[in-house]
Amino acid sequence: MRIANIVSPGAEYLQPSAADITPDAVSQPVVIATEIPMATDPLRLALKDLIYAEAAVRAERLDYDAVFVNTVADYGLPLMREAVSIPVVGAGEAGLRTAAEGGRPFAIVTVWPSITQPSYDRVLRDTGRTAQCREIRYVLDEPELGTFGGGRAVMDAVDRPGTEVAHRVRRSCIQAEAAGAQAIVLGCTCMAALTEWLQEAVSIPVVNPLREGHRAAEQAVRAADPKPHEPNPDIVARLVAAVAAMTPMGASLPADWAAAGDAECGDVCAVLPDAALT
Repeated sequence: MRIANIVSPGAEYLQPSAADITPDAVSQPVVIATEIPMATDPLRLALKDLIYAEAAVRAERLDYDAVFVNTVADYGLPLMREAVSIPVVGAGEAGLRTAAEGGRPFAIVTVWPSITQPSYDRVLRDTGRTAQCREIRYVLDEPELGTFGGGRAVMDAVDRPGTEVAHRVRRSCIQAEAAGAQAIVLGCTCMAALTEWLQEAVSIPVVNPLREGHRAAEQAVRAADPKPHEPNPDIVARLVAAVAAMTPMGASLPADWAAAGDAECGDVCAVLPDAALT
C-alpha cells in the first residue's frame, strides 16, 4: 500500500519512523504546489485548504492508496474528501482522537506562537474536541520567530532534543500536566522527533500526531469502502485550475502587488497548463 504524505515545501523529511510503518506500507512525500505562510486568518486558511486539496488530487492521479495530511491543522480535509475517492486522514484529527480517548482532558503544546490559534480552534471544532481541550500552550512568541531565524529554523530546532526551543517545549509539557491535562498532543508534526524525550519528563501520554495519522491512514486503506465516493470531475478541474493560477505567485507577493497589476488582465494574469483542466 502506498500512502501519500502531503507536506509543505522543505518538509519532505517529516516522515513516520520505520517502526511506525507496517511492512506492506510505503510512505512517500507529495509536496503542495505553493505555500501560504502562517495561516492566521480565515482567508489564508481557505487558500491553504485549496492548495492542500489539489495535492490530494495529484496523489490520487499518481495511484496512491490513501492521503495523509501531515499537519495538525488538517488543511483541506473536508475538500479532499469531496475531491478524491481514496481515504483521507489528517494528523490533527488522528492525534486529537488518541489524546481524547476515554473522555480525558488534554492539552495541545505547540512550538508556534498564539497567532496560529485559528488553525487549532478550527481542528478542535471540526473534530468535536473543543470541550476536552484543557488548554493550548504556545511555546514561542511571534517576535521570536525572527529571532530564531524563521519558520524553517524553528522546525529544525524541534527536530532533535536538547536545543533551547526543545527545552522550552519540555517545560510547557510539564506545566500542562501540572495544570490538569491527562494527555498532551504535540501541536505540529515537526515536533515528532521530540516525542520520546518529552515522554520522559511527564507521566501522562505524549501523543505524536504524525505517528497516529499515518497509522490511521493505513487502517483506512484496509477498511476502505468497496464503493468509494465519486468526485465531480468539473469541480475537481476547477480546483486544480485555481491552484495552478496561484502557484506562479510563490509564497508571498510584494506590498505594491495591486499597483503593479496589468491593466488588461487585472491584478494577476495566469496562464493555465492544459493539465489543469483535465
